[in-house]
Amino acid sequence: MMSYKSDWYSAITNEKEEFLELLEMDPFEYWEENRNPETIVEQELYDGLSVLYSGLYPSLGKKFIERSISVAERALGEKKLENEVCKQFLPKNHARLLRAYVYAKFFGGEDLDCSLLMDASKGFYQWASEGFLDEWDDHSEWALLSSIRLSLLCDSRSKAKDMLLSSPNFKFNGLEKNVLQRLIEGDFSSASLALYTEFYDEIRQPSSSVEYFRDPDMHRIELGLLKVKFFTKGSESLSGKAVISSISKE
Repeated sequence: MMSYKSDWYSAITNEKEEFLELLEMDPFEYWEENRNPETIVEQELYDGLSVLYSGLYPSLGKKFIERSISVAERALGEKKLENEVCKQFLPKNHARLLRAYVYAKFFGGEDLDCSLLMDASKGFYQWASEGFLDEWDDHSEWALLSSIRLSLLCDSRSKAKDMLLSSPNFKFNGLEKNVLQRLIEGDFSSASLALYTEFYDEIRQPSSSVEYFRDPDMHRIELGLLKVKFFTKGSESLSGKAVISSISKE
């Protein structure tokens, strides 16, 4: 596997001042009018991980992670997604917020909260199911694959299999479908590892721009989680440090 740590290192070295400026911005500005708090939760997480992938300034990365958690907890505590300006985006926004919240806590040192991740999985599947009845498109397929990845992370392979079989087709993400299907079937052979690594290396790149990756930052996180969970040998547990190392690959 190629190492991209030097790429992350260069990017953060060149953009440190920009990241410091981001921390001066109030994530709760215009909170009442904000229709997409899940986007803030995700972006704070992504900014924090970009710093952590580089191996530089861990305290800086941690601040972004903490901001992500704070925004998520306020949104959930206030049931913000149920108000008039946000509820039109349910269940997609709720699924995105829960997922990013769980990952922020995970990279902050906690265990994965599979109860919340499975709630997010249900939300993504509900959103994808609308495509079963209406028009199946890349959005529907992206939501379905998101739901499947979350189920795999939480050891719900039977649910993941049912969801995989429920798709009308895979027009946009056939390669990922094949990769995930092997995990669902418990195939962790060297051939499966090679296929996974080929796919994973595309998205691990800091500048990944493959068209069918709708959210490369989130995709990168989840493929890293699955890589460590299913293909890491020895006693290394699923931890934020292990996933960060896998993604940047020292």
